[in-house]
Amino acid sequence: MDVQFLKEKLLEENRVADLLLSLGCHHIKQSSNMIQCCNVDGNNPTAICVYLNENLTCINYTRQMLKSGQTRTTDIIDLVSFVRSCTFFQSLQWICSINGWDYYEKQEEIPYSLQVLHMLTKMNNESVSDEDDNRPLKPLNLKILSYYLPYQNKMWEDDGISLRTQKEFSVMYDPQSNRIVLPLFDPLGTLVGLKGRLMKKELSPDEQKYLYMQNNFNKSRFLFGLDKTIDMIARQGYCPIFEGEKSVMIAYEHGVGSVAVCGSKISRYQANMLTRLNVPLIICFDKDKTEDEVKKEAEVFMEQIPVSYMLDKCGLLENKQSPADDWDKFKILIKNNIYKIR
Repeated sequence: MDVQFLKEKLLEENRVADLLLSLGCHHIKQSSNMIQCCNVDGNNPTAICVYLNENLTCINYTRQMLKSGQTRTTDIIDLVSFVRSCTFFQSLQWICSINGWDYYEKQEEIPYSLQVLHMLTKMNNESVSDEDDNRPLKPLNLKILSYYLPYQNKMWEDDGISLRTQKEFSVMYDPQSNRIVLPLFDPLGTLVGLKGRLMKKELSPDEQKYLYMQNNFNKSRFLFGLDKTIDMIARQGYCPIFEGEKSVMIAYEHGVGSVAVCGSKISRYQANMLTRLNVPLIICFDKDKTEDEVKKEAEVFMEQIPVSYMLDKCGLLENKQSPADDWDKFKILIKNNIYKIR
């Protein structure tokens, strides 16, 4: 569910006080523009203040809800995450569940007769957009994965992604289209998409390397890898942001949690998701991106968020190469070639 839409429903249906009660807060007092209450384990009736504005701004005067060094404005979702010791995405799901709302719209069913990735060559992916739009991600029926073989591939193993890591990310294979099948899971582990990669090193001009199963997949609302790496990111205290999914898997292979924006654009929705990780962010785009292009992408983040970028000024990488493609070079770059934007 869209975050802003969820907040609007809480306000419109007057559910904020009930939410606080479900959290375990007590001595709840509501006025026209705010709600005050005690922390779950406290006795100060003005410790928590939730303002009934469009952001549902929440201030906890006696508890630190964000990690040290974070200064952004907190909201009621931060309060839920703090009290329940859960992630932002788990907080959204919990709020939906206690109110009887669907976290997602109706599950998108896939006809059993469909040879999914076989259709990819006929699909036009022009509707797969990098730009912000309001189309929500839709869950796919897990039965769709039964169409493919649970085989990992030697090509990616040669690129530095072990068969073990491929299995961790549920990499599969479609023999009919000769494509590697990469399931796309949201941060809660829900299947929301499939991506096919032609299993060839050299492609002809009329061949498309990557294709999405859905011709309306909204990748501006998706971050690859977060379902696997969110705890790693919290432990290591920073988050590399790559362009492609393979980079995330290579980093995972070396014990580093990261995400991919599945392209060279960071949407505002993705930026909001990344902000909720509450760690410094490092943009690690491919070699062919200029410094000005990377800085422009960083503008989408709020000013309070620490954002840096990795830039190969010493010529370690080849053109269009991801910093993760050669891990020894990545270690040099992350040590010596990180430039702070703010």
